[in-house]
Amino acid sequence: MVINRLIEEKLLLQVAREQGVYPTDAEVNALYKEKSDDIKDFEKNYSDAGVSRKYVENQLRLELAQFKLQTKSINLTDMEVEKHYKENPSRFTIGKRIKLSVIAVPDFKKDEVDKALGSGKVFSDVAKTLSTDTTAKDGGNLGYIFDLDLSEQIKAALKDVRIGGLTPWIKGDQVQLRFHLDDIIPEQLKPLDAKMKRDLRRSLMMDKGVAKNDVEALLKDARKKAKIDVKQLQFKSEIQRMLERYKIGG
Repeated sequence: MVINRLIEEKLLLQVAREQGVYPTDAEVNALYKEKSDDIKDFEKNYSDAGVSRKYVENQLRLELAQFKLQTKSINLTDMEVEKHYKENPSRFTIGKRIKLSVIAVPDFKKDEVDKALGSGKVFSDVAKTLSTDTTAKDGGNLGYIFDLDLSEQIKAALKDVRIGGLTPWIKGDQVQLRFHLDDIIPEQLKPLDAKMKRDLRRSLMMDKGVAKNDVEALLKDARKKAKIDVKQLQFKSEIQRMLERYKIGG
């Protein structure tokens, strides 16, 4: 319900102000710039959706208010952030990725594929002419796939295959499959650059804040104390039901 959301947003900002953590215009502008830098076409996307900058800035103020309330009196040093990064490498590791192309054909077409590949034809060209898979138009290209997402059957078939090589035929539900190993990107540890350090710091602060600061209790108390004056009579009964349901002003 829109009215309920608006009231909750007002209460959140009110509590932030009372707690001395109301987001300043400078903080909102800084977060706006951060989003613009981090998210491709950030401004274009919200503009295309018919959303005004003022609305976006209001949402960012709410985001900041929630964060600042949750993390009030919590600080983390660079050393603490770096320690967490070093002690939890799996959290920051991009898994091994395999780039594959595929040819899928009925059983009776296997020999035709093998003959074409054996004659020196490029795998992608054979895929375009013979494969029944939806990727045929792209030469069978499946793109990069995380190793963890591959079936055990495909992993086994790839076990002794080098980049540029082919798997044996693999029996699918209705077709036979043969894969070309295009490339492998080994497991990678993401560097602790400025952006990751910033995001990690915020995440760790929120984790600590959940245990230390009971924001919901503050909001619940604010709801009880809230006085809602309804100017438009057509909304009065609806709002009254909402106030009773959420025990606002009672």
